Amino acid sequence: IGIRSLASCLHDNSSLQILELRKNRITDEGAEALAEQLKRDSCQSRLNSLFLQDNCIGDEGAIKLLT
Repeated sequence: IGIRSLASCLHDNSSLQILELRKNRITDEGAEALAEQLKRDSCQSRLNSLFLQDNCIGDEGAIKLLT
């Protein structure tokens, strides 16, 4: 399952509080897909922790996640 597929499923999960994605080779493109889903109101109100250490996310992907 790719990060895009995972990201598209996030809005269906009403109890997700922690998302652990360390060491998954996520790139800037994957970070952008994840960021798009996390910005939805349904995710913002319940997700408390997001772990993305040891991936392949560069400055571009990090900016997408932070904005």
